[in-house]
Amino acid sequence: MRNNNSKIFNFPNGNTIEVYTIGELCYEVGRTPDAVRKWELSGILPPTCFRDSRGRRIYTQEQIDVIRICAEKSKLGQGRNSLLRFKRYVSKELKKLEAQYIEYGGYTGDEKKDCNRKTKRPDKKSN
Repeated sequence: MRNNNSKIFNFPNGNTIEVYTIGELCYEVGRTPDAVRKWELSGILPPTCFRDSRGRRIYTQEQIDVIRICAEKSKLGQGRNSLLRFKRYVSKELKKLEAQYIEYGGYTGDEKKDCNRKTKRPDKKSN
């Protein structure tokens, strides 16, 4: 991460996780926010299960790492099939992460997994 602009996402069971804005994801992947939104709208990138209180996309460090690694692995931007390879790699890996977040967050059954909860900046740790 280029800087620590993380926020805290609160799950229904009280567990928390650090999340980052689409800008941080874009910095890591080397693309613009418009490109990432376009990937999501076209189904290339599965929608993030996290949104902030204003409905903006937010991502965990693990999601960002998966997207970055899949972009590198698929040689994103190099040839016609790179987006298809990226879609295949990233969908599989992000589904695994989402299942972990559902379990970690204490979601049950068909409870809505939509994560439209308020996020807040983490407390600064004093040294």
